[in-house]
Amino acid sequence: IAYVQGMSYLVATLLLYMEDAFECFTCFANLLNQPFCFDIYRLKQEQLDLHIKTFEHFFKLNLPALYQLFKRHDVEPMIYYLDWALTLYVKCLPLDVVARVWDSYLLLGEAFCIRTALGILKLFGKTLSRMDSEDIARFLQHIPQDLNQQELFAQIEEIPISPEECSHVVSRLSNNGGVEPRR
Repeated sequence: IAYVQGMSYLVATLLLYMEDAFECFTCFANLLNQPFCFDIYRLKQEQLDLHIKTFEHFFKLNLPALYQLFKRHDVEPMIYYLDWALTLYVKCLPLDVVARVWDSYLLLGEAFCIRTALGILKLFGKTLSRMDSEDIARFLQHIPQDLNQQELFAQIEEIPISPEECSHVVSRLSNNGGVEPRR
């Protein structure tokens, strides 16, 4: 993996909590070695599409009305979710919120990354539903920094995605070429 824009956000966050540069580098390397981070930082279109489709699967399942609104407005996850995932939310959320997100992400992996995205969308769902496509995209790229942390984590908690379920969906989509099987 070569340098990818977004890595600096991860390293900067680690440096805020660690004094030893080698220890920070080791943590960063370990973070990149997790399957989800490894896949998205390789920037291979097939892998990016797989993780975007996984996110969309859970978006449609958990927030169907907002999912349909985004589809009508042509607001694609590549516009917001990829940036959120590449920076593990450092770029879009306040640092104290990011610390809590990372704690859970390190334990639960991609499932928690998706739950966080859906929690953000759910938290601001009413606001987003009154916007047009340009305003939605702008809002999601500049989430209000005064968001209520407890409310966000309450929304995240309500989204039932386990690491096993997420892995199952990734595997199923991977086996079907990124296409959701018909039921």
